[in-house]
Amino acid sequence: MRKLVMVNEKKLEIFVQGKGKQTIVIEPGMFCPLDDWMDIIDELSLYSNVITFHRPGYGQSELGDKPKTTENVSLILNELLEVLGINHPIVLVGHSYGGLCAQNFVKMYPEKVAGLVLVDSTSVNLHKLDELVLPISDEINSDEHWIQKCEKYSKMSKNNLQKELHPSLTPKQLRLPINSQKHLLEFPVNPNTYKAMALEIQNWKQCALHIKNKGVFPNVPLKIIGRDPQYSIKQAFGEGIPYDEAKQLETIWQQLIQEQTTLSRQSELIIAKDAGHSIHVDRPDIVIDAIKNLLYLIV
Repeated sequence: MRKLVMVNEKKLEIFVQGKGKQTIVIEPGMFCPLDDWMDIIDELSLYSNVITFHRPGYGQSELGDKPKTTENVSLILNELLEVLGINHPIVLVGHSYGGLCAQNFVKMYPEKVAGLVLVDSTSVNLHKLDELVLPISDEINSDEHWIQKCEKYSKMSKNNLQKELHPSLTPKQLRLPINSQKHLLEFPVNPNTYKAMALEIQNWKQCALHIKNKGVFPNVPLKIIGRDPQYSIKQAFGEGIPYDEAKQLETIWQQLIQEQTTLSRQSELIIAKDAGHSIHVDRPDIVIDAIKNLLYLIV
């Protein structure tokens, strides 16, 4: 069920499906619509209550005027759990920037998390990526480039974004329910999406440092799913990044993913073969299996 709920005095778009003693909460990545998780939600909802949501500015969630930080996302999630009457520890799943938000939440509310799954998660040491000298990659993927691009799109109307971006659906998305297809097409032509993204990028390095220095990470069951390095290098090369730059970037990214195994003594690293950064899209089976295995650990 998709609905709008009042959280932090603003409308928050959430999707809830399934029943069970355990609750799984999914935090999507930056510029990632929750509808891309539908196959995973459908499978997991056979065993558990599954919740996901769009952060402020994404989808139908109101942008609001609060700073777009991982701390405020954690406050929103905590209030959402209270609104929904969920008072037992959850299994928290975070992809990319959503994984950074999840790391913040588990440090703020350790008693509310029974287990954590990080899906190619942004690292608290993401600043190390900036230390690389990657001229071509920086032109395409630097924070400054994305902020500038997002600020441009945030000033455009929905109709103009439609003309500029020509959103379309992938073959996998075309197999989703019509309602999900509609939301996927609307997601990239919402100016607020780009306002939110720009503000998240402006704050994420400071957020990462804040999380790193914020107390002790609890010893909870932790599954870390990392992308396939060779697949990702080929993917970046196909998008115009020189092979040498793609390899350098991927080497550091893999080191940062490996570092996350030290967060908990109950950690396991899983490399998703034939998957890029969007592991939940490329290899949903691996994400599903990891979450199921974690559920067995906390029964």
